[in-house]
Amino acid sequence: MVDMAYVSPTYRRYERVSTEPVSDLRTGAESQIKNLDALLATPVPTPNPEPETPEEPVQADPISFGTISLQYIYDRLKFPSTMNVVEMRYGPYDRVAYYANLPDWTKPSGNILSLNHDYYVIKVTLQAANSLGALVTDTYVFLFDLTTGKTIYDFENWAHERVEMSWGATKSEYMSLESEALFLAASVKFQLFTEEETQSIVRTVTSG
Repeated sequence: MVDMAYVSPTYRRYERVSTEPVSDLRTGAESQIKNLDALLATPVPTPNPEPETPEEPVQADPISFGTISLQYIYDRLKFPSTMNVVEMRYGPYDRVAYYANLPDWTKPSGNILSLNHDYYVIKVTLQAANSLGALVTDTYVFLFDLTTGKTIYDFENWAHERVEMSWGATKSEYMSLESEALFLAASVKFQLFTEEETQSIVRTVTSG
């Protein structure tokens, strides 16, 4: 498609000189066409892409990761004063091992979350009052990518929101990730923070 910014001058010239001799009109039109060809042949400069922020591997720090996770939850509770942490768990997570014994059709491609990265999980189970004032128990899973330094906060909800917004193969991929998050929420294989560690994290979050 030719840009109308280039076409319209020729069109206006044709209307203005429609009473001129045909030879003059042809000469003018040929001149406009040559100009148009020259403009279209001129390469359009493309802006330089924004430089990517370098990502560096991070060291696993359970206490820091636990504090980040609980702070995220605490900031989003309707009534944070009612928060009672039931338990907190942590540990490295091998995604390849998780999918090893599952049917092939359930396995993600790795396009969204790489299967080659090192991951660390924080799992927080707590009670808190909802908007109706009733105490409910929820479990949140946080996935820390040690290879890139990125964090997926509230893994299950993150995947669920993207299932709702996606379709086709991408939707299936997010559905697999949502199932993975539910599995992690139910898993007890991760190590428990001690009572002292848990209370220290709670104090850090609630006193901030």
